[in-house]
Amino acid sequence: MEINKKVAKLIRRVAISEGKIILETDELPDTEYAFYLYHKNGTDKLFYSPESRVNFQIPIETGEYSARFFYRTNDVVEVFTLFFVVDKDEKIYSAEKELVIDEDGFGFDYYNNNSLITFVVFNGDGTKISTLPFGLGFLIKLGFNVIGVRQDNNCYQLLSYEKFREIVQPIVRGKKTFLYGSSLGGYCALYYAGAINGVVIAAAPRNPIHSSIENMTTAVGKHDYLHEDMKSNPITSKFALVVFDPENNVDKVFFDQVVAPSYPNLKLLEAPNAGHEVLLHLNHTRQLKNIIINIVEGFYGNVRLDNSLKSPYTDKNLAFKHFKSGNYRETIYYASSALKESSKVKLDKELVSIINHSLSKI
Repeated sequence: MEINKKVAKLIRRVAISEGKIILETDELPDTEYAFYLYHKNGTDKLFYSPESRVNFQIPIETGEYSARFFYRTNDVVEVFTLFFVVDKDEKIYSAEKELVIDEDGFGFDYYNNNSLITFVVFNGDGTKISTLPFGLGFLIKLGFNVIGVRQDNNCYQLLSYEKFREIVQPIVRGKKTFLYGSSLGGYCALYYAGAINGVVIAAAPRNPIHSSIENMTTAVGKHDYLHEDMKSNPITSKFALVVFDPENNVDKVFFDQVVAPSYPNLKLLEAPNAGHEVLLHLNHTRQLKNIIINIVEGFYGNVRLDNSLKSPYTDKNLAFKHFKSGNYRETIYYASSALKESSKVKLDKELVSIINHSLSKI
């Protein structure tokens, strides 16, 4: 136990110098060190040696990385994880993972950025227990602590309201706390918010196995719905924001039948034609960061949308809307516009298909 405390107090660092990623840790007597560096192109490793510093000569790319520091002292091994983001100027933003809880069907990670602000984030439908927390790099770059709540492709049905409170409340005590997510994650931000009385930021909230959207999504029947009705839980007394596309029928039904009755005083922002990918639309149009910062700073009156700003997501949804209406020239225009940034837009094949069909109709 004494060794655990000593290792935990060591400082772990990451730096970039001369095209190398450098991992370094403070030292302990009679200790050997090993290092793993995880990046989008694979994993680089340095096995146990007396060296407390390692240089990894890999291409430096913007994005998310994870480094594991191994300490072996008298055959006792301790492991610590440092998550970091490299931006386009090779500036590094990092946070140490201090807590990992894995139980049947769900898990919690805590990334400590030594901030008084903590974001509790939830992953979307279809994610697994091994999936990184939603928005992790984005929030670490903003300087916040992050509690990542993971699920094992079960729509969080094994995580009760009470269990969530039991795990999270001690971590966020004394901190400004925000619950954040999109789609299933947005539903969870609303569902669990009252357990820790946090501020809510929910984009296109929906739970695909909820009875309100039965037969409207492909996820129905994967799992039994085990949560209490949302309005049965105490809700947060703090600010709650929901942003969604009112023309997305599934999201509109879920909002009207589940969210609005439970949160009568929430702030609603509507983003027509952004689709279920409304958060990606906000990020693409550079509105997301300002919304987050204004909410964190308590400037709720400044939280608004500029719906004159378009993105590949609005173009995609407008293309499908015009296609359904038989407006084929407009379909070709919007689908072609969306495809110009096809790496950022899903359903590329469907967009090509409706363009070809529209061309045959003109």
